[in-house]
Amino acid sequence: MQNADLSPQVQLPMVPLMIAPVFIVAFTGNRPKDLEGRRLADLEAARPRLQEAFERFQAKAAELGGVIHLFSSAAEGADAIACELAAEMGIPVHIILPFAEEQFREDFTEETWPRSQAIIERARRGENGGSLRTLSSSSPRNDAYAEANHLMLKWADAVIALTNGEETKLQGGASNLIAKAESIDTCCLSINTRALEDELEIRHFDQFSEAIDRHSGLSMLQRLKQWADKAPEPATSSGQVDFEQIHARLESSANFHKSQTSQGLQSALWLHGIASIIAGLGVSYALAGCPGYKWVLLVLSIVELGLIITAEWIHKKHHHNHHAEAWLFSRYAAELLRGAKIHVIHGDPLDPPIARQHPIWRRFHSTALLRHPQLAERSNREDLEAEKADYLRNRLQDQVDYFIAQRDLAQPKAQTLNRKIKALTYAAITTVSLAILYKLGHKLDFFSHHVPWLELFLYLLPIALPLLAGIYSALRISTDVARRAIRYDHMAELLNQATARVQTAPTSASLSETIMQTEEVLLEELNEFLLVHKVSLEH
Repeated sequence: MQNADLSPQVQLPMVPLMIAPVFIVAFTGNRPKDLEGRRLADLEAARPRLQEAFERFQAKAAELGGVIHLFSSAAEGADAIACELAAEMGIPVHIILPFAEEQFREDFTEETWPRSQAIIERARRGENGGSLRTLSSSSPRNDAYAEANHLMLKWADAVIALTNGEETKLQGGASNLIAKAESIDTCCLSINTRALEDELEIRHFDQFSEAIDRHSGLSMLQRLKQWADKAPEPATSSGQVDFEQIHARLESSANFHKSQTSQGLQSALWLHGIASIIAGLGVSYALAGCPGYKWVLLVLSIVELGLIITAEWIHKKHHHNHHAEAWLFSRYAAELLRGAKIHVIHGDPLDPPIARQHPIWRRFHSTALLRHPQLAERSNREDLEAEKADYLRNRLQDQVDYFIAQRDLAQPKAQTLNRKIKALTYAAITTVSLAILYKLGHKLDFFSHHVPWLELFLYLLPIALPLLAGIYSALRISTDVARRAIRYDHMAELLNQATARVQTAPTSASLSETIMQTEEVLLEELNEFLLVHKVSLEH
């Protein structure tokens, strides 16, 4: 599939943190040859009803803080009318051609082609933030139209279909798309050209809102904003909301919540661990028969209770503030935006790689890409070597340096923790063995003299040393240093290999393919980061 050049003048309303989310409304209509010769005037009569539908979807999107974009073919008749109407209303129009433009033209007469050609040209220029996509299909004509409909349905939040009320068996027909939309629970508004006097049913627009609430990713956008509002304002804050400022806010949010998560997690681990050791000390003191053990047990129990209550208070506080969740998802969002320039130039802003991994992030990513200041570079790709150098310098090398630096930080920490765990494990084995020998000596009457302070340690250390080893093991898992020490070295190697593939790409198309494959590698690491920490930080 070829992606069109997109204009940088994408005018989207702004909210304090995030760009107004984009909602996709797909349009389909019976082509004239499917309408048994029905005159174009009959379709034109539906224009007011189409405008009302667009306005209502716009209003529902605005209630949710967003805007609508239109997906359609530029076929003669209903599609052309819908595209022209949307353009008049300021709605960005994204055209999907079922096959190459020269082949598409064969479905038109000399009189009707200029109208659709003008729509295609506006999309190619990216007017009002629109775009043009052409499917590379070798299928029969009707199947190619069905493939275009299938692609629209993949992205659609809602479908508007203009029909004559008659079902056709054509795969690319409007009735077929309506049936498929309804089967996957996509809001579908069908307008019958033979019943234009009927009022549009409110339920369709309510269904649109309900569907958006269920699986749109809007809740994630709202949470990202709430979490960012709790973080310190970035030092680079300019008071304006633009792409770079959004990225800076997310970075600040991620760093703030990570600090809170790390402090809370380590504090809770140590408090629980120390409380357990104190409990072991009290039991050991009593078993060793040390003087005043009842009072000692009472004091130590009070201290243990205080430590446990403090640990639980820290846990509740961080759970209530969602620090761990805020850190993970703010970091995830920030890293998605870090690679946004690459996805804008070399991929499809409305079909980012993240959509194939976590669909809930598609709206966040696509909306951000449509606003990216580098959008204009899609229409100015003339210097292949400059593109290569830019990607290698500003993306690949930056990521290689990052992974190497993080690996170099993680490796000594992992080694230190491993040494502590190993030393504590061996010490525990030794003390347990000594305790067994001491007890056997008394049991077998090799000696009968009791040494309370020695017994105290022989009871305590077999409890305390494994506990300390467990604490350090938990810290190793929660800080992810063991995985990062190995995984980040592997990532640096993969990216170094990608460097050679980028350098040898012979064309812009092959360069884009190579770059997007490399971006998939980075995305996989980001997904792995998210999953590993979600598991390790679960309460």
